Amino acid sequence: MSRPVACLIIGAVLLSQMPRAYSLDAPIRTRAQVIHAMVVLGCRPYDADVWATYILAECYDATPRGEPPPDPLLVVAIISVESNFHERDHYKGNYCGLMQISLRVHRRAWPINGHPLRAADLYEPQLNIRIGITILRAKLAKYHSVERAVTAYNVGHWPGHANAYCRKVLKRYRQVTP
Repeated sequence: MSRPVACLIIGAVLLSQMPRAYSLDAPIRTRAQVIHAMVVLGCRPYDADVWATYILAECYDATPRGEPPPDPLLVVAIISVESNFHERDHYKGNYCGLMQISLRVHRRAWPINGHPLRAADLYEPQLNIRIGITILRAKLAKYHSVERAVTAYNVGHWPGHANAYCRKVLKRYRQVTP
């Protein structure tokens, strides 16, 4: 068997084992499930209690009608990889907060009271989660694939293959998915 064929077979098996994270018939997650997943992946219980509310509101309440919501447990897995649940985390001074939002890319797209977004704004968990889930939702709608959307969330576009970041997120996602 050639290597590309073997890789395709392994990929198909892994995807068949993936929970349905982006479809209208995806399971609805409870607040308790989201809090549990966050704590399992290393979040402090108090923060998990507060942030679970933001995640559920953005996944379910802010998703347009007829569009499948992203799975909150996928969002939890992304946050665990991006910032390890540290809301003041930053990378190279440009990526900030729980979901590591790029200030350079999103400064003008998310004005606050008529002013461009500032780095300090991105350290506010509720806003950071709102922007991150909006970005993820757009990637899921564009690529119709969790693997492609997660990779694109990380690099900005689908490069044609899943990267180590995607594999790490999906591993954590499977770890907390019932």
